[in-house]
Amino acid sequence: MKEVDVRFMDQLRRGASIVATDLARAPQPASLRDCYQLMCLTAPEVDQIEASISTIKEEIDMRKAAVADKEALLAHHNPPVFQAVQVCPHCEFMAGITMLWQLCKCMSGTRLSS
Repeated sequence: MKEVDVRFMDQLRRGASIVATDLARAPQPASLRDCYQLMCLTAPEVDQIEASISTIKEEIDMRKAAVADKEALLAHHNPPVFQAVQVCPHCEFMAGITMLWQLCKCMSGTRLSS
């Protein structure tokens, strides 16, 4: 088993490592680039991250367009019964479902008794 060298920082007073300026509120960065610079990123890293952000934005736009196309296709081919359910108020919808359930129950009872 290897020996481990452990050192404790007994010589420091509590709070000695915190500088009063660390606790001061810094102004909000004005742009994304300022935010990266505050986080101590180097210029190549900032450029790479900004390129990645633009790629992600393009992907989001493509997916939004695909979703809009699918919704338009669905709206075009949506059967009338589904359209009626989508625009029907909740109370009317539930009343219709209850009536349909009662009708099915009555019809199944008459078929069983015949």
